[in-house]
Amino acid sequence: MDKVQVTLFTDAKDVTERIDVARHSYRARNQRMESLTDESVDTFYSCLLCQSFAPNHVCVITRNGWDCAAPTTGWTARRPTRSILPAPISADQRRVHRSRARQWANINDYVYANSKQTLARFNAYSLLEDPMTSCGCFEAIVALMPEVNGVMIVNREYLGETPAGMKFSTLANTAGGGQQVPGFVA
Repeated sequence: MDKVQVTLFTDAKDVTERIDVARHSYRARNQRMESLTDESVDTFYSCLLCQSFAPNHVCVITRNGWDCAAPTTGWTARRPTRSILPAPISADQRRVHRSRARQWANINDYVYANSKQTLARFNAYSLLEDPMTSCGCFEAIVALMPEVNGVMIVNREYLGETPAGMKFSTLANTAGGGQQVPGFVA
């Protein structure tokens, strides 16, 4: 930007008119954003920022909600910054390997190439089969608890021992560091 112009409105009538216009625009934007799903977009994004301490980790940022913990790396935040941050990844919907777990052939190719050839594939929404890796910059961990046929979610702020018999720090060492660990997602 070279120049910016700011106009201040102080008359109540002018302000009210502009608030109505703004609310209409925000409603339209929110409806448009709610209609976007993995199936309706052709691009996902990636983040490799954490590879300095998790060398095999690759974040694949999907539209339906898989975000990265790094600032401004959610799908909606990455879209306008795609020209300055790592390249977008084509999410060719015609090449879905497994529709339920959300696995795309070209996304797997990207993950394999950028994980130093250690991750052959990942399922965007699976806890058990080829789950997405985590670096360590997460606020919570989801862990499978077969004893109760369920899952446990533990927040980073919880300092006690979890029902899995481990503290958060031990769970984080298990689930983080770019490792693909079935039964753990962070």
